[in-house]
Amino acid sequence: MSLAIAERLGPAAEAIMAWLASGEASQLRSLAARADLRELDLVPPLWGSNGTTAAALYSGCWSISLACTGKTALRATHRFHPMGGRQLELVSAAAIVKTLPAGVLRRLHHDLCTGTVYQHLRRDLARRAQAADL
Repeated sequence: MSLAIAERLGPAAEAIMAWLASGEASQLRSLAARADLRELDLVPPLWGSNGTTAAALYSGCWSISLACTGKTALRATHRFHPMGGRQLELVSAAAIVKTLPAGVLRRLHHDLCTGTVYQHLRRDLARRAQAADL
C-alpha cells in the first residue's frame, strides 16, 4: 500500500481502534462471554480488493472478528487456501492500516460507524444468552 493511501486510511483505522475501546464493543464482549464465545465476526467474509461481501470463505477473502478474550484487538484472517489462512491480532491503528487491504478497512469502518455491526450482534447475542438461560 502506498504511503499516500496509508495516510488517507489512518483516520479510519483510528476510528476503528476507538470503537474497540468503546462501550459498544465492551458490551458485545460481555455478551459474548455469557454466550461462551471467544470471538465475534464483525463483517461477513470480504474480498480484499474492494471490500465487497464474498458468498463464502473463499481463498483470497478476509474475515474480521472482535477478540473477546485478552487484549482489545481485532482478529483478521486472510484465507489463502481452502484449509485455512493467516490469522493476525491487530492491536493498533498502524497494524490495521499495514495489514488490511483498503477495501476491507473502508467496509469495516463504515459498518462500525453506522452501527450496523453493533445492532446485529447485540440482538443475536441477547437471543443466544436468553436461550442459554432457559
